[in-house]
Amino acid sequence: MGNSDVLRFLSELGHNPALLAEYATAQKETVLALAARQGYGFDEAEFNATIWEAEAALAALIGEPFDFSCSLWEIMWGKSYLEFLALTVAPLALGAKLSEKA
Repeated sequence: MGNSDVLRFLSELGHNPALLAEYATAQKETVLALAARQGYGFDEAEFNATIWEAEAALAALIGEPFDFSCSLWEIMWGKSYLEFLALTVAPLALGAKLSEKA
């Protein structure tokens, strides 16, 4: 699935509350620049594709459609999208080893 560096970057960001708070509402290009500075190798297209695939795969794992009715979105309430990705999507995807599946 996509570029596993994306999931590792987001998961690492989730383990650094101060850095996550600093970037929580940053523009995507600012977050991608942070990833590049930290040595992660992916571009915006790979980031987008990996996130989309991870969210869809997680919805499938819980037996729900990947649409606006998916209960994953309830977890995002009160968080920025980056916080949702770093604290929920990436850890779940890595834990389910989705990055190793085609």
